[in-house]
Amino acid sequence: MIKWQRCIILMAIIIWTPPIFGVSTYFPDSWTFSPTIVDKTNTVFQNPASLNADPGSAIQVQGMNTVFDYTYYSLAYTTAIDGYSVGMGLESQGASDIKESTQTDPITGRPVQTGTLSDTYQVTTVAVSRAIDKSLSVGIRANYWQHKLYTASATAFSGTIGLAWVPDEQWQWGVYANNVVSTPLTWDTSGKTKESLPTTVVLEGHYKQEAYTLSAATDGTMSLVGLNSKVAPSFSIFGSLYFQSTTMDHYAVGTQLQLGQMAVQYSFIQFLSSDLSGINNMQHLLGLSFKWL
Repeated sequence: MIKWQRCIILMAIIIWTPPIFGVSTYFPDSWTFSPTIVDKTNTVFQNPASLNADPGSAIQVQGMNTVFDYTYYSLAYTTAIDGYSVGMGLESQGASDIKESTQTDPITGRPVQTGTLSDTYQVTTVAVSRAIDKSLSVGIRANYWQHKLYTASATAFSGTIGLAWVPDEQWQWGVYANNVVSTPLTWDTSGKTKESLPTTVVLEGHYKQEAYTLSAATDGTMSLVGLNSKVAPSFSIFGSLYFQSTTMDHYAVGTQLQLGQMAVQYSFIQFLSSDLSGINNMQHLLGLSFKWL
């Protein structure tokens, strides 16, 4: 018998933790880890209308080991083309060394390992936004989903639409709907096993000063409050609290060092759920970004 417990628990965590700045409930998106939600490259996976928040081009790479030692990485690129802001991104998480076991050993009482299996999630994203006037932008994003588990695989498409309103230099407001249109994840083993991509509507607000930015967002189930503070011209610290209903689910703290057009980010994430007791519920994210005009 295959030892599925590790896969089942991971899927429960992903489904139980809906996105605030991500693309779907099925993927542990970058919204959990982003050092600042006003970073243009992060908006590739967040509100597509916010791509207009930062001029020029940028590229960002992030990587980490998540719970159960699944490897996570993301790559995002943004640029401006003929009055449009365009973003492309790739997020992936998976493991290839999940133990596969047969019947229980009659002497030790433990499962007998016979091999390993893989479990990977991947989403490819293209986003486009355009300013309607000086303060209002609209954006759309298309996502292609791939989930591979053992010898089976599933694919799906989904779309996201968003609005961003910047009435002045201090305030930015946004609303976007994830998976407002989508096809179900259809497994190729039979074609009859399908998983729906749930629609979520996110409201967000940011208050920006020269030395700090305050942010908050909610989709009605999960909520976030965050602070990004510039303590020196090239050095920032940030922190975010994430709540499931009224209970704090996890928090993140980190730093960002600006080196000219390049920035290096580090984030520490601590999950607080008692369901994760006895496993690695601490995560460390490293990121590198580069911007040019």
